[in-house]
Amino acid sequence: MNSGRRQSGPPLSQFSLWRCRWNRAACASWTRAEKNTAAVDEIASSADRLDSAIGQELASVATCDFPGKVVRLAKADHVIWKRRLFAAGDHEAALAEIAKVETASDAVLSGLDALLRG
Repeated sequence: MNSGRRQSGPPLSQFSLWRCRWNRAACASWTRAEKNTAAVDEIASSADRLDSAIGQELASVATCDFPGKVVRLAKADHVIWKRRLFAAGDHEAALAEIAKVETASDAVLSGLDALLRG
């Protein structure tokens, strides 16, 4: 006879796993969501590590002397700026911001390329 108390079964710490056996579809969806979230977190962490590595490399390159150094660093900085806009997460705002300056951006990059060609 059930007195309203929980029957003996798995410990409370494993209760959600026990419930998943009864609702496999919900459990499978939850597991996929957790895996997707973990994958997105890993991508974000990788992008952060990449940004850091690129920054260190650019700082190292900036200490060297070579033809067109300032122009090449300016182009790299410009590309990094665009990437950071998207990395902030609001892709519509990033696209809007880039659209505002795209004509000028193209002109600047063309001008920098012309300087490199000499």
